[in-house]
Amino acid sequence: MTASCPMRLHNYPMDKQTCKLEFESFSYPITELSFKWRKESGNKEVVVSDELEIPQFILTEYSTSSELANFTTGSYSRLRVIFKFERSIGFFLIQTYIPAYLIVMLSWIAFWIHYTSTPARIGLGITTVLTMTTLTNSARASLPKVSYVKSIEWFLIMCFTYVFMSLVEFGCVSYEVKKKLRKGIQIPATNDQELQERDKQNITYISENETVFNNGQCKLRPLQFSLRNRRNEPPTPRMIKQRSFSQKEIEALEPAVDKYARVLFPVSFICLNITYWILTYNASRSN
Repeated sequence: MTASCPMRLHNYPMDKQTCKLEFESFSYPITELSFKWRKESGNKEVVVSDELEIPQFILTEYSTSSELANFTTGSYSRLRVIFKFERSIGFFLIQTYIPAYLIVMLSWIAFWIHYTSTPARIGLGITTVLTMTTLTNSARASLPKVSYVKSIEWFLIMCFTYVFMSLVEFGCVSYEVKKKLRKGIQIPATNDQELQERDKQNITYISENETVFNNGQCKLRPLQFSLRNRRNEPPTPRMIKQRSFSQKEIEALEPAVDKYARVLFPVSFICLNITYWILTYNASRSN
């Protein structure tokens, strides 16, 4: 005898399923045929073998009942046995959860690779994204085809998002470094001789809080004085010397985006995982 069981897979793979098996006569009414449970082997209506093994499931409990089914053609005797199954998560830990965790943590190594090693960081980011995509596709291929999102799919989406954002983070690092290099290093220029030689050197002089021009000249804002300062001579505007970074200074730069990513990515991922497992466990208990 082969029986089917409809399942709700919202909490897959930590779901619990309840399956019903009913025996009923459709030809003989209750006046002619009545079903009753027969207790045997320790006063049990249903005997389950100790050697019973179901792939991915554990039989936690079962119960029996008898009832009268009423139809327009008459009343019929019915026997019902309810089996409760709990899915074993060991297979999914080995095949999906642990590899996904390792791939996500592998993508974080890029935060400690120097930003000048562009091929290494790009290669690591693309490799982890493709590996995570392959793992997601292989996991979804073995999942039941339903129209709603299952618990394990939410987990895979979260892991793929972190791997993808690790690759995007390098784009933010490149933008930050280019912005610093374009701005250069600003040093206060207090020596009049330096101001006179500004056209002879590859140095840009700007007035503080003013806009820098491409030709190295600066625009001075007229200063406003209160009545108390009108008798005094107006102070000369402070000039700032701006120069480009040297090769050693470029290599010594440490982007702030990498510093924040080294902390925010692991901490936020741990918090989201704690939330995920708590919600999944509570949903499993409620079933």
